[in-house]
Amino acid sequence: MREIRFRAWDNEQKRMVYGLDIQFWGGGDGIKDIQPVGNTAPLMQYTGLKDKNGKEIYEGDILDNPAGYPGPASIVKWNDEGAYFHIYRGDALSGYTLRGETSRHQVIGNIYENPNLIK
Repeated sequence: MREIRFRAWDNEQKRMVYGLDIQFWGGGDGIKDIQPVGNTAPLMQYTGLKDKNGKEIYEGDILDNPAGYPGPASIVKWNDEGAYFHIYRGDALSGYTLRGETSRHQVIGNIYENPNLIK
């Protein structure tokens, strides 16, 4: 069974919050409409995958580029059209999805704690 977990960025305390107390807000149609209690930051879902060092990969994580893939670092984002996690470089799709083969990648930060890594 796939693990469904979330994290959120606490902008007041400037830290990532894991193991969230989550509740549905009235009239919601699923995951898009849930928020951590007392926090207005968007939720970031666990992809169910780990990087080459065994670190869990979440939406908003920044991945290094494996050897042979020049360019800016990659960001993990949900792709609504294809219903899967995709790797983006800047605002463009990198050309590949984030699937079971993550042994080439390493999480080097996330978009909240390390925004300088994507510039």
